[in-house]
Amino acid sequence: MDASTKCDIIIKSQLITHRGIVDAMFPKSESVPAISMGGHYISTNHIPKLQLLQAFDEMYLLGNFIVDGVMVPEVVNVPLYLSQLRICRLTGLKDTPPQKWQGYLEELARFSSYLKYDQGYGNQGIAQYDPSAVHSEAVYSYVQPSGYWNFASFIKHLSQDTNERPRSSIHSIRQEHLSTVNDSRDVLKLSINDVCRYLKLLRLEQSEPAFRENMIDGHLLVELSKDNFEREFGMSALQALRIFKFAKDGHVPK
Repeated sequence: MDASTKCDIIIKSQLITHRGIVDAMFPKSESVPAISMGGHYISTNHIPKLQLLQAFDEMYLLGNFIVDGVMVPEVVNVPLYLSQLRICRLTGLKDTPPQKWQGYLEELARFSSYLKYDQGYGNQGIAQYDPSAVHSEAVYSYVQPSGYWNFASFIKHLSQDTNERPRSSIHSIRQEHLSTVNDSRDVLKLSINDVCRYLKLLRLEQSEPAFRENMIDGHLLVELSKDNFEREFGMSALQALRIFKFAKDGHVPK
């Protein structure tokens, strides 16, 4: 068990024991006044007191895509709060005898036994929730955050004594890694991963699993209509318009 895991257990136990607000503070130090977070060093002397209100477990489904009967080794993390998430249990293959289906399941189990599934996977940012979506009976794992704050950026701004709040959400943090898109010709060059990164920027991340499953890259994206986005991916009219405008001329709302 590493130090961060021990710390999580201690904090959670305190919240459960006291059943109320717990104040948490980072120790101030003159000799080593910094912690490493996300590749950045932050002075603990500038981190304010934090009020911890409640503990909850963030729940993700870990799995792999299967393309043409072959399991893809890349592990996919799917949060349970996705409103379009649908799960069904497969019991066999069409026009295939039960023995062959059982052999296929054993083959998948054998392949997955070599893969590493991170049981401690979680969010690196600070989740923000819409007050109207959070109430006493809410299960946080099923509530989609309205956005995320990057903790390192937030503390950096505090240490600079500025009143400007950082705009660092998951969408804007990852924008620096995106392929540049100015028009439909640039869209054509996008890989499946690039398209999915732009889904997050367009706040359409709930469609990422379906886009990956259907292997939507730039070439396929520009061929889809607004009706396709609504019918095939369950988007609303406005959501479909956002991705359609992006596919046609690279437009991203500002």
